[in-house]
This record gives sequence, C-alpha cells and structure tokens, in this order.
Amino acid sequence: MSTLKSEFRVLTSTSTTDFQPLDLGGARQVVIQPDTSLANGKITNEPYAGSDGFTIDVSENYPLTISSNDDRLYFVSKAATPATIQVWIIRR
Repeated sequence: MSTLKSEFRVLTSTSTTDFQPLDLGGARQVVIQPDTSLANGKITNEPYAGSDGFTIDVSENYPLTISSNDDRLYFVSKAATPATIQVWIIRR
C-alpha cells in the first residue's frame, strides 16, 4: 500500500513573460483554483512567449482537477498584470 503525499503551492505570475514552474513529477492528481480577483493565466509545457497552453479563466470560479504525466508545466499570466493560482498536488 502506497502513501499519498500532498503539496500545496501558490503560484503568481506577474506578466506574460513571467513563467512559473509547476513540478508535477509523480503526481497522481492536481487541483488548480484561480484567484478570481486577478488576471487570467495559462498552463503551458514550454516557458516561451507564444507557446500553446490551457487558459485558466478566472470567470469560472471552480477548481480544475487534472491528471498529467508531465514532469513540469509552467504557469504564466495572460495579461501585463498578475495572475495567481492555488495548486494542490497529490503524489503517490
């Protein structure tokens, strides 16, 4: 029987060029909640301007639950103002 380990993080990206690493190595599940008082953000697998990604829309006030086999993703603001997410990483 394995023991699950959790990690809680708050990531803030200050602009469209401020990529914050999100380490998911060994994650079983990830729960993401945006700060709805700030800008939209984006989760991407490359820390470069113009990279494809998934928008974290602050108008949707719900936690997003994902499964990922990526070891590292990045969070970045979609505006020239800060964006923040709260992250709960559930590891094996």
